Amino acid sequence: EEVLDVQVRQDLHDLPKVVLLLRLLKKRSTGKIIIASEFYEVLAVVAKCLPKERQVFFVHSEIPQSMRDTIFHDFREHATNPVLLITKSTGNTGLNLPCDVMILLEPATNEIEDVQMTARALRLGSTRPVDMYMFVGQGIDRAFATRQYNNRKRDRTTSTSNYFKLKTKKTKSTTV
Repeated sequence: EEVLDVQVRQDLHDLPKVVLLLRLLKKRSTGKIIIASEFYEVLAVVAKCLPKERQVFFVHSEIPQSMRDTIFHDFREHATNPVLLITKSTGNTGLNLPCDVMILLEPATNEIEDVQMTARALRLGSTRPVDMYMFVGQGIDRAFATRQYNNRKRDRTTSTSNYFKLKTKKTKSTTV
């Protein structure tokens, strides 16, 4: 069974987004990092591949609210070089999660979810720089990202698109 687990871990390390993520984490060996995805299963795969020296927190919809609050507090106040894995639906409203790096593993089907998720790290009045990444693969990822871009381009007068435009000046774009 341990041999099988090693093979599965190696197979996971060969996935393009995981390869890119691990490369990014190697460059950013310190600081607080949030990795968000719409999919619990994607975060479970990522959790298996993260470096052992990182303190990993995992929050998803099955975790009770009281436990989430403790995890968020520990991530903010007590952890050293932590990584927070969070589903977008769990972390898209009402949280203050200061971090050094925010990574969205795929564009959301609903662009507002990405705006809300990035707002967790980019709070009004905050002067702390945050590096933002969105991994966009070929196919459906690209279609969603293109739709988000076109929506923002078309509708520059709404507060949502102005907010996203303003905040993404610190964003780095990476294509898988």
